[in-house]
Amino acid sequence: MSFEERMERLVGRHEALAQSVEMHNAMLSRIEALQHEQTLALPHLRQMLEGLLLATDRLVQVAGRHEDRISKLERS
Repeated sequence: MSFEERMERLVGRHEALAQSVEMHNAMLSRIEALQHEQTLALPHLRQMLEGLLLATDRLVQVAGRHEDRISKLERS
């Protein structure tokens, strides 16, 4: 293999490596952007979950009171 052929192969490999690095950098940038979006959404999601837990607790209390009323009516 001649020097020119070796250089062509080396240049081809270099170009492929450069493209690969560019692709990885683009993917990393997208991942970082998604992570940032998720970080911003986290407080809102936490607030929604707290609301859901409170509503569930209230429903459990209401169901308990209804159960007590039904039990009292059945004993009467």
